[in-house]
Amino acid sequence: MNKDEVDQPQSAAVVEKDEKETDTTEQTNGSADHDQKPEAEAESESEEIANDPNEITSADRPSATMLSSSNPQTLISFVDSNKLQQSDFNESVYQGRALPVPAGDVLEIPIIIRGPSNSVVEYTVESSSLDISFGIVVLNGESNVDGDDADKSEDMTIFERKRVDAHLSPITGQFLIRTVPCTVLFTFDNTYSFVRSKEVTYRITITPPSMDEALASRRRRAKASLEAVQEDAKSAESRLISVISQRQELEAEIEKLQKLVMDKSKSKLVAEKEEGWLKKRLEMREVQEEMLNVRLENGWEDEGKQYSDANFMKSEAMKKCEDIAIKYVARSRKKLAKDK
Repeated sequence: MNKDEVDQPQSAAVVEKDEKETDTTEQTNGSADHDQKPEAEAESESEEIANDPNEITSADRPSATMLSSSNPQTLISFVDSNKLQQSDFNESVYQGRALPVPAGDVLEIPIIIRGPSNSVVEYTVESSSLDISFGIVVLNGESNVDGDDADKSEDMTIFERKRVDAHLSPITGQFLIRTVPCTVLFTFDNTYSFVRSKEVTYRITITPPSMDEALASRRRRAKASLEAVQEDAKSAESRLISVISQRQELEAEIEKLQKLVMDKSKSKLVAEKEEGWLKKRLEMREVQEEMLNVRLENGWEDEGKQYSDANFMKSEAMKKCEDIAIKYVARSRKKLAKDK
């Protein structure tokens, strides 16, 4: 579906191609400056775009987020994508001529790609008379232009935003869309200019793979996902054995500690009883000591000495002694009455 000569407004309404799937993108021709690229880099990019259809790449493998999802359908959706239709394989062209970018303003061109994956994006950008700041970012989860958190995966910078001399020669490049859906955001930034307005012209072509390539890509994703699932299952099984052993060791240790606590609790009860008995014993010894001291100082009745307030005052120890004696006498009387 072609979009020819589209003069897009400054608000940059979204233009889109009806395509499907989930997640990220892989850059193959990320740097597209007007300067000539090194020959080795250009050859590498060419090989990336025309890679072996049976060779599994990093983009065919599921992300850690997919593998850690509690919903099994997340991984399956990544593999299956949407049902392929012949209309998904039509080339799409987006272009605009002499679009104004006022001083201090930004023009953004978001293009939604829903599928199939492995579509090639080619672009040509020019500016009239003056340079312009230009950049390309792939936003995951369709459009995040307005802060939408549809997908929290990292976005990918294809062409880092910088000032380019697009008025001297066109800025061209191409890159591969590995995973869909995504939004490719082309940005023309004139915020550094306080006076001069710029005009930009762009042409963006999205070329999907052939039906055979799309089917091969889906099969690669399935194989890569199966490998990842099997590897993760093996790792999880090994960790499970280790965790079970650790849990059993902790349970045995807890059981020992519980037995130790019970033994210590019994010992504590014995110590508490002995503590109470010893305190009473000390009280009794204090009373006995006081009583003996009184007798030694004042004598006994049969020695002709009499107790009086003048020569003997009851000490606290003596009062305790008398209280204890009264309690014991009362307890004895109660016991005798019960026996009768």
